[in-house]
Amino acid sequence: MRPAAALRRDGHIAHPLIADLAEALATAMTGKMEEPELLKSSVKPAREPKAGDRLLTPKEAADFLRVSLSWLAKARMRGDGPPFVKIGRSIRYSEGHLQQWIKSQMHLSTSER
Repeated sequence: MRPAAALRRDGHIAHPLIADLAEALATAMTGKMEEPELLKSSVKPAREPKAGDRLLTPKEAADFLRVSLSWLAKARMRGDGPPFVKIGRSIRYSEGHLQQWIKSQMHLSTSER
């Protein structure tokens, strides 16, 4: 790290953050690229989102299940369809819950209910 103040070409004192950015830009242009401390982030997301965590619209969920949008809406009203989430007035389906629901619908015989 450099001292608290750096001189610009015209002799004025530059803010140290600006001086660091200028130095990073100069090294980037010469090909010796190292990420400046300002751009290094110690903040990481709480967790990486998994594929099964996506929230799907009813249309996307119907396409995923290969059923009509109408069937999905009726099943939602009857209460025998896949679990859903209401966010305000919007309906969303978790991709992971859709996969679990599909597994719960498995039958070995047509006589099973």
